[in-house]
Amino acid sequence: PPPGRIVYEERERGRDREREGGELERRTKLEENIPRPPACVASGFAMKSGVLPVLGLFVPLVSCSWHSSNLPSSLEASEGVRNHQPSLLWQKSTQDGKGSLSVYSDRSYKVHVGGKTWLEGSPVAVHVSSVWFCDEEDASKRSECYQLQFDGSKESKGVHDTLGEYDEFVLSYSMGKNKVPFSVAFQHFPEADLFLFEQRFPKGLAGVHFKDWDGKQKLTSTNAQHHEFLVATGQKDTFTVKWPDINQFQSNGKVSVQFPCWKAGAELPGDSRHLTWVGRFAVTRWGEGFGGAGGQEGGPVVLFDGKARDSIVMSNFDNFKTSILGYDCFGVKKGENAICAGPHAHIKQLPAGFKTSTSLSFSWAGPTDAMYQFGSSLQKAHSTNRMKDDKDILTTKLSYWTDNGGYYAWYKYDDILQEGTPADVLQKLSQEFVQNDIRVHYYQLDAYWFDFERANSNCKKNVQEQSVLFPEGLAGLSESIKGKLLLYDGPTCASFVPDGLPEEDKAEISLIYSNPYNLSWAEGQMAQVSPQSSEKFFSSLMATFKQKGAAGYEIDFMDFNFLLFKDFQTQVGASHAWLAAMNRGAVANDLPIQYCMPLPSDILESVLHNAVTNVRASHDYQVGTDNWNIGPTSLLHGALGLKSSKDNFQTAVKNGAINAKLNALVATLSTGPVGFSDELGTAQYDIIRRTSSKDGTLIRPSRCPHPIDRSYLSSDSSPSGHVWTTFSKIGENLWYQILAVETSEPAESVRMAELYPVPEESTTFIVWELDNPKCAAGMAIKDCAKQFSDTKAANIFTGNSEEGKPLNFKSWVASPIIGGYALLGEISKFVPVSPDRIVSLVHADGGGMDVQVRGSAGEIVEMLFVLPTSKLLQSEKCTVGEDGMCVIAVTPAQTIGM
Repeated sequence: PPPGRIVYEERERGRDREREGGELERRTKLEENIPRPPACVASGFAMKSGVLPVLGLFVPLVSCSWHSSNLPSSLEASEGVRNHQPSLLWQKSTQDGKGSLSVYSDRSYKVHVGGKTWLEGSPVAVHVSSVWFCDEEDASKRSECYQLQFDGSKESKGVHDTLGEYDEFVLSYSMGKNKVPFSVAFQHFPEADLFLFEQRFPKGLAGVHFKDWDGKQKLTSTNAQHHEFLVATGQKDTFTVKWPDINQFQSNGKVSVQFPCWKAGAELPGDSRHLTWVGRFAVTRWGEGFGGAGGQEGGPVVLFDGKARDSIVMSNFDNFKTSILGYDCFGVKKGENAICAGPHAHIKQLPAGFKTSTSLSFSWAGPTDAMYQFGSSLQKAHSTNRMKDDKDILTTKLSYWTDNGGYYAWYKYDDILQEGTPADVLQKLSQEFVQNDIRVHYYQLDAYWFDFERANSNCKKNVQEQSVLFPEGLAGLSESIKGKLLLYDGPTCASFVPDGLPEEDKAEISLIYSNPYNLSWAEGQMAQVSPQSSEKFFSSLMATFKQKGAAGYEIDFMDFNFLLFKDFQTQVGASHAWLAAMNRGAVANDLPIQYCMPLPSDILESVLHNAVTNVRASHDYQVGTDNWNIGPTSLLHGALGLKSSKDNFQTAVKNGAINAKLNALVATLSTGPVGFSDELGTAQYDIIRRTSSKDGTLIRPSRCPHPIDRSYLSSDSSPSGHVWTTFSKIGENLWYQILAVETSEPAESVRMAELYPVPEESTTFIVWELDNPKCAAGMAIKDCAKQFSDTKAANIFTGNSEEGKPLNFKSWVASPIIGGYALLGEISKFVPVSPDRIVSLVHADGGGMDVQVRGSAGEIVEMLFVLPTSKLLQSEKCTVGEDGMCVIAVTPAQTIGM
């Protein structure tokens, strides 16, 4: 649950429904004497004197269905159909009054936007011991469930440590003869315009899973399963990559406690759409109408109108590896979409005191703003404080990678020594970098530095470097190449032993084992360090890695590490404990973490783990693929305060890197790692130099890029290609950068209102194209830059490339006009105006502009300007001093005679 002690100032309002004449006792007796159906008799379901012992006496799970035909006629008759309209019990609104949540006397609830019903809530439902209980007293509407006992409601106030004051409305229930209590709460946090829906089980609840986990079943992941998911949920969505893994292994879309459970409201706009993230790498998906939940492999869902303005975000707000937004909801007709929140179907037992929350938030400025508003509330609730740049070498310094897709991806070599030992090759590479005045700060070592099993997903057999590959050890390698190491950690072999760790730590490390699995490219069985011993393991591992010269830690196969393991799938908090121990070990040793192959739940979970600074946003790099297309997934990352990783890239044309410049540009815009991976003697260093300063410090924007909101609309309204934006913030001013790839319409344009954050209406910009030869010193301003305002859009046409040729792309920068001046910036870099380069920008006394920049001693920094008294572009430069700073001063006097 979110941190913070909740202080209740309860005000009982006495909204208990009328139960005169022993109604509670009568209903309890009826529930105790419900006969079991024949299917359960055949399965050997434990019984006592013909009474179904649901709740209180928990029994093994069985596969049997309950139908209304199994209900005793006396129970059906006792549930009269309401003949009156429910009255409003509780309603809270956003600060502007446009969005609201209403709860009614029949315990139904609705969400309104502008007075129209966008969402309708389904009754609370609980699955336990193979049967459903639900809060639906109208027997004509109830199917396959028994009535929950409603014990009353109350309204109260409270204070959350980080989110502030809130109002809440609680519905209390109990189940079975032992009257097992639980409650659900509607909460409103007015300061954040945030609504939470909380489930509470003070005494816990056992037997909530749907079937026992079969640890021997061989698990698979196929595109056919993905296709079946789309058919089952009626989705015809757009994906950023084709056929992502979904429903892989034993992931599911069911929840055991449904609250809230949403269906499309009667007044949801007919042109509404949804946006979400699913599967490995959190692939982005969007489409028509209400829907989008991805179950265990899903993430937040954004529902918005056909103009991409009015938006709602629904998401799990805690227990990210336990609770989900499900799509296979109880009580929902086949073909009807619903989104139901709660613990997923594999969880066996909810412990005493278990709570879990789901959030709902609004924005009237589109899906991007909605996600950033949600992300801000989530980080505030969990007191997220990500590791700062001064400790995060992974996202701030230039690097070299030996990952999949890199030229020296040694784990794929049939003979790993065919080009010499990795230590020898890395030594030669480091010398080449020095000769070309390229400063590489760290080297990524992939799934070969330890002993591994290739057929079993390159799983590690230990955490000891292979001496034949690294004769001087990793610490010796780090010293000889004058660079730190990013050490890869992926799947763990079932034969794993903790060699490489101190002897005194080994005995305390135990393993859990996965299901066997079979994929087209790998098969076998994996192990993982148990949650119980994860604290000792990660504490020891991170300290050992630090001694070996590590600058960071990359954890890969995160979907495998969760979905294949019974312990993580069936126990509340097991996966969280494992990830939290990893984080604590990393924080103690100042090692930033990269998550790779994450599920959306891992990305949400990262708000609890401050060492996680960046997350992979793409599949593995391969020359000629769309690995560069990280924009949609980066929206999720940026909203949660993360940096995106595009993975490595090659620049050598001889090795097929025809889109080298695009990949390098996107990696720089990502704000995450920038790691090239070329063969000795082949790199295009003129491209690599554009990513960073002379000392290898990356020159990045303030935030990772994302598509403009129009991208998620139907094809006749969306851009004709990929259109992303980001920005750099210097002081109080914003410089925006636009990337367009393969836009086919000559009139394709971007309006100022489509940038994010939306500029102030009073701000005037000029927009200019990066790498346009007309944008250089001495060239006419009118031939380079165009005015960009509310009424003047920026044309972003690129044209389409021919098959097999480099993709067409262009990047534009929108520079604000400040006191008649405009800073175009360092046009030799991919990000010409960057907070990594520019410390401050101020107006000088008597007019002019002073730009303070940082760099390495002796580095010459040149920037381009528009001056108020000149029709030509002007450049000025400065030389960085020993203190790492210099000032570029531009004054009106410099324009005399031009």
